[in-house]
Amino acid sequence: MNAAGSSTRLRILNAAPGLFMDKGYAQVTMADFCQACGLSRGGLYRHFHSTAEIFEAMLQRDKTDWAQKMEAAMQAGTSAAQMVRRYLEQAQADMLAGAGRLSLAAYEYAHADPSHIAFAQARYAAAVQMMTVLLEYGMARGEFRALDARQTARHWVIFLDGLRMAGVFAVDGADIARQLDTLYQSILEEEPS
Repeated sequence: MNAAGSSTRLRILNAAPGLFMDKGYAQVTMADFCQACGLSRGGLYRHFHSTAEIFEAMLQRDKTDWAQKMEAAMQAGTSAAQMVRRYLEQAQADMLAGAGRLSLAAYEYAHADPSHIAFAQARYAAAVQMMTVLLEYGMARGEFRALDARQTARHWVIFLDGLRMAGVFAVDGADIARQLDTLYQSILEEEPS
């Protein structure tokens, strides 16, 4: 793909979170993307053939970005506790900015077509795997207490997704901060008395 094509694809993916958060998955149309990105239908269809493709590419990009940042931080010897703290701070900022509405869109996406379930399951499995690696890294460094990393990772992924959704309807910013701090404190190695 040439530089102009890459730039257009990036513009589409950058517009995606806002559109899906504002309208939900089911209500976003290709025409919405044309308008948001200043593209003709042909220009848009050169990159994506459906809103489902855009949604999947948006989620895949986020997963890839997180995996690359995590790998680079571990290679640099960054503290696992610092990495988790940054991750939770970003999760909190995202929740306060309305990321729960994106979680609702992901729920709509997964149920819009039976073929989407496999993508949603693979996304969950990848999130659990990345969190497992991070928790194991922290245990190996003596920063996190001994725990079942995979089970804890499952809990975190499910809990964070639920908290994102609850933030849309019932949980305020202060409660989000308390919940995330409780989650963080649950993995830290206790200081010797």
